[in-house]
Amino acid sequence: MNKNEAQQIIVISLLSALGKTEQQVADYLVARRIKGRQGCTTCPIAVYLQGCYFLTAVDVGQWGLDLEPGMASSLILFDEHPELSGVRDFIVNYDHGHHKKCRAS
Repeated sequence: MNKNEAQQIIVISLLSALGKTEQQVADYLVARRIKGRQGCTTCPIAVYLQGCYFLTAVDVGQWGLDLEPGMASSLILFDEHPELSGVRDFIVNYDHGHHKKCRAS
Protein backbone atom coordinates (compact mmCIF):
# COMPACT_ATOMS: atom_id res chain seq x y z
CA MET A 1 0.00 0.00 0.00
CA ASN A 2 1.39 3.39 -0.98
CA LYS A 3 0.94 6.75 0.77
CA ASN A 4 -2.01 7.85 -1.40
CA GLU A 5 -3.90 4.60 -0.80
CA ALA A 6 -3.35 4.82 2.95
CA GLN A 7 -4.42 8.46 2.99
CA GLN A 8 -7.59 7.63 1.06
CA ILE A 9 -8.51 4.82 3.46
CA ILE A 10 -8.11 7.17 6.44
CA VAL A 11 -10.14 9.95 4.83
CA ILE A 12 -12.93 7.57 3.76
CA SER A 13 -13.10 6.29 7.35
CA LEU A 14 -13.27 9.84 8.70
CA LEU A 15 -16.02 10.75 6.25
CA SER A 16 -17.96 7.58 7.03
CA ALA A 17 -17.87 8.53 10.72
CA LEU A 18 -19.91 11.65 9.91
CA GLY A 19 -23.00 9.53 9.29
CA LYS A 20 -24.89 7.62 6.64
CA THR A 21 -27.45 10.30 5.82
CA GLU A 22 -27.24 13.97 4.97
CA GLN A 23 -28.99 14.87 8.23
CA GLN A 24 -26.60 12.74 10.30
CA VAL A 25 -23.67 14.51 8.64
CA ALA A 26 -25.18 17.93 9.38
CA ASP A 27 -25.97 16.95 12.99
CA TYR A 28 -22.40 15.70 13.52
CA LEU A 29 -20.90 18.94 12.24
CA VAL A 30 -23.30 21.15 14.22
CA ALA A 31 -22.70 19.18 17.44
CA ARG A 32 -18.96 19.77 17.07
CA ARG A 33 -19.38 23.40 15.99
CA ILE A 34 -17.68 22.79 12.66
CA LYS A 35 -18.58 25.55 10.24
CA GLY A 36 -17.35 26.62 6.87
CA ARG A 37 -17.88 28.93 3.96
CA GLN A 38 -19.00 28.34 0.40
CA GLY A 39 -16.03 27.06 -1.57
CA CYS A 40 -14.08 23.91 -2.32
CA THR A 41 -11.43 24.44 0.34
CA THR A 42 -13.52 26.19 3.00
CA CYS A 43 -16.76 24.20 3.23
CA PRO A 44 -17.53 22.37 6.51
CA ILE A 45 -16.33 19.02 5.12
CA ALA A 46 -12.95 20.54 4.18
CA VAL A 47 -12.73 22.24 7.59
CA TYR A 48 -13.54 18.93 9.31
CA LEU A 49 -10.88 17.02 7.39
CA GLN A 50 -8.25 19.70 7.88
CA GLY A 51 -9.00 19.70 11.61
CA CYS A 52 -8.78 15.98 12.25
CA TYR A 53 -6.20 14.81 9.74
CA PHE A 54 -3.03 16.40 8.43
CA LEU A 55 -4.12 17.74 5.07
CA THR A 56 -2.54 20.93 3.86
CA ALA A 57 -5.08 21.27 1.07
CA VAL A 58 -8.27 19.50 0.18
CA ASP A 59 -10.77 20.39 -2.53
CA VAL A 60 -14.32 19.27 -1.86
CA GLY A 61 -16.90 19.15 -4.62
CA GLN A 62 -20.18 17.51 -5.43
CA TRP A 63 -18.23 14.86 -7.37
CA GLY A 64 -15.87 13.95 -4.52
CA LEU A 65 -12.62 15.09 -2.94
CA ASP A 66 -9.14 15.87 -4.13
CA LEU A 67 -6.73 15.30 -1.24
CA GLU A 68 -3.78 16.79 -3.08
CA PRO A 69 -5.12 19.21 -5.68
CA GLY A 70 -3.58 18.55 -9.05
CA MET A 71 -2.67 14.90 -8.37
CA ALA A 72 -5.06 12.47 -10.06
CA SER A 73 -4.05 9.65 -7.70
CA SER A 74 -5.49 11.55 -4.73
CA LEU A 75 -9.12 11.63 -5.88
CA ILE A 76 -11.97 10.11 -3.89
CA LEU A 77 -15.00 9.95 -6.16
CA PHE A 78 -18.41 9.65 -4.54
CA ASP A 79 -19.62 7.44 -7.42
CA GLU A 80 -17.04 4.86 -6.33
CA HIS A 81 -17.99 5.06 -2.63
CA PRO A 82 -21.75 4.68 -2.09
CA GLU A 83 -21.13 4.57 1.68
CA LEU A 84 -20.40 8.30 1.41
CA SER A 85 -23.78 9.22 -0.11
CA GLY A 86 -24.77 11.17 3.02
CA VAL A 87 -21.62 13.29 2.73
CA ARG A 88 -22.26 13.86 -0.98
CA ASP A 89 -25.89 14.85 -0.32
CA PHE A 90 -24.78 17.23 2.45
CA ILE A 91 -22.30 18.92 0.09
CA VAL A 92 -24.84 19.25 -2.73
CA ASN A 93 -27.46 20.80 -0.47
CA TYR A 94 -24.94 22.96 1.40
CA ASP A 95 -23.92 24.39 -1.96
CA HIS A 96 -27.59 25.19 -2.61
CA GLY A 97 -27.99 27.19 0.60
CA HIS A 98 -29.14 24.54 3.08
CA HIS A 99 -27.58 23.69 6.46
CA LYS A 100 -27.27 27.27 7.66
CA LYS A 101 -26.09 26.12 11.09
CA CYS A 102 -22.94 24.89 9.36
CA ARG A 103 -22.14 28.27 7.82
CA ALA A 104 -19.50 30.52 9.33
CA SER A 105 -20.62 34.11 9.74
